[in-house]
Amino acid sequence: MRFAIKTRPEHATWAQFRDVWLAADEIDLFESAWNWDHFYPLTGDLTGPNLEAWTMLPKPVQRPHPPVTIGGRGRTRTLRTAARWAQQWNAITPNPEDWDSLKETLIEHCEQLGRDPAEITCSVNVRVDDGIGPAAELAAAYRDAGADLAIMNLPHQASPDILGPLADALLPLA
Repeated sequence: MRFAIKTRPEHATWAQFRDVWLAADEIDLFESAWNWDHFYPLTGDLTGPNLEAWTMLPKPVQRPHPPVTIGGRGRTRTLRTAARWAQQWNAITPNPEDWDSLKETLIEHCEQLGRDPAEITCSVNVRVDDGIGPAAELAAAYRDAGADLAIMNLPHQASPDILGPLADALLPLA
């Protein structure tokens, strides 16, 4: 299994994200840093600051170009579109069983279209809010369900200090 991090750009500064992303870049286990696509905060003051993804994109520009990612849970339209076009499919699910069920639907769509499902990186979001240990256990369960990439959603306003212990907990799953 491969790993990435995801930061929540609500109620925080650019410097906070830069520090986390630069620290993650020093840890070989984390292959990428993710952001969300919301234009406003989802917690706290909904009119508060939120660093929007498109305006942040020029700062941590990925090389090579990031893959075409389609995320979502829609069994018919979304997963059929992912089966046809996506290089990566990403889903946020409540548990590995739900994720596995969606992946099976994606595989069925790939078979109907004559596409090899192995051409699509299948990823999942894993929240770290409840602690590193539970997050690592959940990542292991998603790995066992067939996830290729776990995107570790860091707690709100996470400091770079969380990354070393998180990497240590995830390394046995890589």
